Amino acid sequence: EQLESKVATDDKTLAAWRLSYYSDRCGDVFIVQKPYYLFSGEKETGTTHGTPHEYDTHVPLLIFGANVKAGQHAERVSPLSASAILAKLGGMTPTKGSAEAPAGWME
Repeated sequence: EQLESKVATDDKTLAAWRLSYYSDRCGDVFIVQKPYYLFSGEKETGTTHGTPHEYDTHVPLLIFGANVKAGQHAERVSPLSASAILAKLGGMTPTKGSAEAPAGWME
């Protein structure tokens, strides 16, 4: 019920899980590891990009080519933004459901 609710939440973990929850394909239980823990029998380092923790959700996005403005941008974008950027670079209209391409990234 918490995952399917449309009520706004300040809980960053719940908000992150809501973005990847599809009732027809997801289980009934979500497990959130402690920060910096991995499911493994051995002590490991690194990340899986599978937790809602800040360090695990910040992944660099590099884009270069014709019509791309040079520079660095610190704002957050989602994978949906990446698909919109690639569509625009290819001269196509982004698909329905894509996020907007970030302003100022392309000429």
